[in-house]
Amino acid sequence: MTNPSTPRTSGAPITASIVAPGGRRVLGSWKIAGILLAFISPLGFATGTVPLALLFGGPTMPLMMIVAAIIVWLFLVGYVQMVQRIDRPGGFFVYITRGLGKPVGVGASYIAIAGYTLGAISIFAIQSFVSSAALGALGINIDSRICLLVIFVIVGVMSWRRIDFGARILGVIVVIESSLLIAFIISALINHGAAGAFDLGVFTPEAFKYGSWGVAFILAMLSFQGLEGGAMYAPEAKDPARSIPRGLRLALIIQTILFSLTVWVLISLIGFDKIVSSLSTNPDPASYVFSAVGDNLGTPGLTLFTAAAILALLGSLVATVTFLTRYFQGVAIDGLLPSVVGKLNKHGAPGVAVLFLIGIAAIVGFGAPLVGLNLFTQVAPLGLGLGVLSWTLILLLSSVSVIRYFRTVEDSARHWWRTLVAPLISSVLLIAVIVIAVSNFSYIVGSSEAWLNVLPLIMVLLLVAGILFALWLRSNRPLVYEGIASGDSAEEAEELRAERASRTTTV
Repeated sequence: MTNPSTPRTSGAPITASIVAPGGRRVLGSWKIAGILLAFISPLGFATGTVPLALLFGGPTMPLMMIVAAIIVWLFLVGYVQMVQRIDRPGGFFVYITRGLGKPVGVGASYIAIAGYTLGAISIFAIQSFVSSAALGALGINIDSRICLLVIFVIVGVMSWRRIDFGARILGVIVVIESSLLIAFIISALINHGAAGAFDLGVFTPEAFKYGSWGVAFILAMLSFQGLEGGAMYAPEAKDPARSIPRGLRLALIIQTILFSLTVWVLISLIGFDKIVSSLSTNPDPASYVFSAVGDNLGTPGLTLFTAAAILALLGSLVATVTFLTRYFQGVAIDGLLPSVVGKLNKHGAPGVAVLFLIGIAAIVGFGAPLVGLNLFTQVAPLGLGLGVLSWTLILLLSSVSVIRYFRTVEDSARHWWRTLVAPLISSVLLIAVIVIAVSNFSYIVGSSEAWLNVLPLIMVLLLVAGILFALWLRSNRPLVYEGIASGDSAEEAEELRAERASRTTTV
């Protein structure tokens, strides 16, 4: 075992397990894959994202899932090379800083904060409607606002008290979710035959006539969001050099196969040429999935599916809030947010970050309906649209940073495919994703109002603001600037932080 008190050479590959401060190395590849899948939640995707994707995107969603998976796979080729060499908390922010410099890294961190916060708000909004639809499928009619209040209380209390489901429990929940979706797929195949369950029309040019393939593609890309969780949990992985890359790949493979088949069946049950018109006339699009499940799995299957969906949605939200607040804490420790954001409460949770995230989500969640906005069909798509823009921009910066970073290390660490060609192709494709997202933004949010189309510029402004703030730190607070994304491991980062603190005290 490497001695935690001995910093390793910057950029040296991780070759041994190091016990993270205050924790243990307990996460293997399968547990990491389970955590990553829990961020989205198979049932959360099926009951929340899919209705929106089919309503606005149309029947090309299965094909777009495959295309998006290929792009993400190419991104992972270079990304895992960074994960294998740097396992300190911070994720994409750290990698971008190492490859493109601290000013760009700071700008990227602010883009991530805004995008992830908007994404979390959207998830809360979607989950409240899905929970209401899930209970409604069982004949229990509860208003989505009541569901939203209950969700806020449960997730808020669990996050504040640092009560999470744990990797093992999350893994069990993901297995149950996946098993139910597989049972639904098999049941649909038995009940409707191969042609009825898997309509090949979704892969024909005619499918592009219905809905917006651009929206379907963007929501398909969004379904893979959560990959940064792999790097965030590197300090708790048994062997970051192996378990993180394997966990990322496992999650991507499982997600692509399971999600694509689920969407394909849900489209086929109505017909690829009728799915958009059918959902557009449904006052509650989220209810379609539960109706399809009830028709194919029967009442017992629907009851189990509903209970699992509600539990999975809670698990997903707790995992998401835990991840986001840990991210906020890490950025605050580096001096890029007020220090109070990184302060832990008596339960060991970043309390201020929890209150901020839950508070802003509650304000939007309860305030939007008061001004006539529908949380599911208006607020959630807007948040998801901005969220996917920020996430894709972060992926692009990360891909470019891989190329730049490995030009500065020893020749033996470079590889023509893993550290150059794959990240380069990934960067080009991610630029195309951003262009598609911006050009389809009005379709994503369901409105063509001019002011909405200006919102994507917020991400550019955040990048510029972060760069300017970093330059200010370099001139006015050099020790803070020096500490940004410093250290290749959690232990090394802590030692460097302590060393800077001692210099501050001396001065």
